[in-house]
Amino acid sequence: MQLFKKKLIFMLSIFISVASLGGCSAEPSDSNIDKSIKEYFKNKEQLLKQAGVSFNLAPKNVKKIGCVLAESEAGYICDIELNYEAAKFIDKYRFVENDDGWVVIGKVE
Repeated sequence: MQLFKKKLIFMLSIFISVASLGGCSAEPSDSNIDKSIKEYFKNKEQLLKQAGVSFNLAPKNVKKIGCVLAESEAGYICDIELNYEAAKFIDKYRFVENDDGWVVIGKVE
């Protein structure tokens, strides 16, 4: 009987662990990153326009290099490549998923 209880407790703990992971989402996909980065820069452009400055900030192409789960904050920290006509940059940005999809919280220094 004691062995049965131990097995039952072990199985329940595995079930609870797996069930709690069910709410975790996977890291943002290439298309999630592309869409959210372009929206992020579009919002920055609108703020500049309100200040009387017209400037295109959106990259022509965005490429996901890799992501890791953010340690002290929600979301993922992703290395991404931003391709412009004359230059290419690799930067880190934090992404969080909300009800509307993935959003960029900001650049990580």
